[in-house]
Amino acid sequence: MKKDYNRLISGLLAVGLIFSIFQIYTLKNEVENLQNRVNNNYEYLQRDINNIYANVNAQMKKQSSLLNDYAVEYTGGDVSNGTAQIKFVIEPKEYSQTTTATFVCDGVTHSMTLADGKFVAEFTAPLFTDSVIESVTLTEGGTNRVQEINHGISPRNSLVTAVYSQFDWQQSRGSRTENSVKWIISGNVEIHRERYNGQPEIQDMYLLYVIDDQVVKREQLLPTDTIAEDIEDATQEPSYSGAQSPNTISYSFEKNIEFFTPLNSEAFLKTEVIDGDGLHHITILKGWRTDETGEEWRYMDISRGSEAEIYTADGTPLFTYIDESENYWW
Repeated sequence: MKKDYNRLISGLLAVGLIFSIFQIYTLKNEVENLQNRVNNNYEYLQRDINNIYANVNAQMKKQSSLLNDYAVEYTGGDVSNGTAQIKFVIEPKEYSQTTTATFVCDGVTHSMTLADGKFVAEFTAPLFTDSVIESVTLTEGGTNRVQEINHGISPRNSLVTAVYSQFDWQQSRGSRTENSVKWIISGNVEIHRERYNGQPEIQDMYLLYVIDDQVVKREQLLPTDTIAEDIEDATQEPSYSGAQSPNTISYSFEKNIEFFTPLNSEAFLKTEVIDGDGLHHITILKGWRTDETGEEWRYMDISRGSEAEIYTADGTPLFTYIDESENYWW
């Protein structure tokens, strides 16, 4: 009888322990859910506070600004000397006929002229590199009031044709000869050109076969070979910074390519587009590296979405990327 009683007590304790464990687990879940709700509410509250601060700061900056507005206009470019002509206009909140204005761009101070309630200046800046209009200074009776602007300007984006190329391809490696590897590539070479100020004219387009930095073949890409062409009418209006869409021309060339690359070499397929200004836009479509046996190889694909680099006819670089090409080899 006593043994049965002990068994009953042990059973009840076991059931109680299981029930307690279940309650603890349920309570733990409830606490975790509550903590998650608190964290979510905190994040929502923090975002609301940040938005309030941002709006207040924006309003304070607007109220404390010396200017009602300002504008940047790209009026022309000179490819031969690499300069852009830029018009900068500010509209001050307060001024008098004796107020003078200057601004700083890339560390150089420029004077401005008052005309119809606005101060205007025309100046030159590098065409192929970005610049920054840092600040404006209004001077009245010997007192200087400075307004920070830090407005970036990129004349190249508006005054120079931009070229984007890519290769939608399928590739297989063919037979190996004694001293080389044959690559067989087929697909569409796509070239897209755009310009904000005027028509993105071209003189010629080429497919370049390059081995160890030497062009071994320069194949002309003729418009008659295209399988798609889209031309939009261009305008000759001045281009305002970020104010309009570019005029575009796009081509797609269907290509079947055999490319023999020597052992222990580095080879590339590139496009070269010569625009109406005589600038050469070059993009890497594909790259290959083979070892001395021809058994080990790597390839490169970096062209998608990248603007072509720009060179003069004699190969002088005007616009290039920081060389990170080692990151693109597979």
